[in-house]
Amino acid sequence: MTEITSRLSTALADRYRIESRLGEGGMATVYLAEDLKHDGESSAPAHPPASRFGEADSFLCYVMSFIDGETQLGIDEAIGVTTDVAGALDYAHQQVPSGSQ
Repeated sequence: MTEITSRLSTALADRYRIESRLGEGGMATVYLAEDLKHDGESSAPAHPPASRFGEADSFLCYVMSFIDGETQLGIDEAIGVTTDVAGALDYAHQQVPSGSQ
């Protein structure tokens, strides 16, 4: 267990028991944890953005239910959605008058 995982585990001990690290990226480390108050598993990123957010030992925490299985989207559909969102953002940014950005 890393020092950070150990600190987070201690900080959340009254509510969650961290079972394993699921993955990490530039903005978060995601842990699988047992929700001790609701008898279930949660997936809890240890760093990110507020209704399911909290803070523990200076870590921002976001908690969500863990659903085991494959993603609902195929890679082609995920790329299509991402491309559409990026296009919409690009269009929105082009609508802002220069000098007010």
